[in-house]
Amino acid sequence: MKIENPHYFYGRKIIWNAYRAILREERQKYMEQREMIERLGARLLGDKSKSFTSVEIVDTFNQLDEKQRKLLQMRYVYGFSVKELAAYYNVHPSRISHRLTESRKAFKKLWDGDR
Repeated sequence: MKIENPHYFYGRKIIWNAYRAILREERQKYMEQREMIERLGARLLGDKSKSFTSVEIVDTFNQLDEKQRKLLQMRYVYGFSVKELAAYYNVHPSRISHRLTESRKAFKKLWDGDR
C-alpha cells in the first residue's frame, strides 16, 4: 500500500526531529550528571584515585547516612560554603567542618570496604 499524502512524510520528519532533539537533551543531562558524580568522587577520594566509575560512586554514596549524604551533596555538588552550611544548620562553622570530615571518612571507609 503506497501512501500518496505528502503531509504524512512531512509529519513523520517533524516527529523524528523532535524525538532526536529530546534524545540529545537527555544525553546531555546524563553526561552532565556523570561528570558531576565523577567530580564528587574526585573530591571525596582525591584526584590520585581515578579508577572509579560514576555507578560505584553513587552506590557508595547511597550507603551513607542520610544526614551525611545531604551535607556532602550541599557542599560538593551544590557548592555551598562552610559558612552557608553553618547558617543553614544554625551551628558554628567549625561544627560543619567536623561533620564534613566525618562524612568524608565514612565515605572513604565504605569505599575501601567495597573494593
